[in-house]
Amino acid sequence: MNQILGSHSAEIKMWLDCGSHGTIPLSRITPTMIVAKEPRAVPAGEAEIVVTVDGRYIRTKVMLNGGFAKGRTTARIWRIRDEVAPF
Repeated sequence: MNQILGSHSAEIKMWLDCGSHGTIPLSRITPTMIVAKEPRAVPAGEAEIVVTVDGRYIRTKVMLNGGFAKGRTTARIWRIRDEVAPF
């Protein structure tokens, strides 16, 4: 098979850090929703989305609007704006 010059497959990992409720591996992230790889019951509250791309970390604070309902893999979120840079 021919190899494309300059091609690269990034190693991407993503999870939700829910503090005392643990971490949840994610399969999808959108601006308003996250999808967990497996169902998990987590109450509403603050959390942090963590994404690594080739070992570089990207962290985003979010609010779980209603949390993860028991047996569900989706949760609605909204991004918490940083007080220093509210844009």
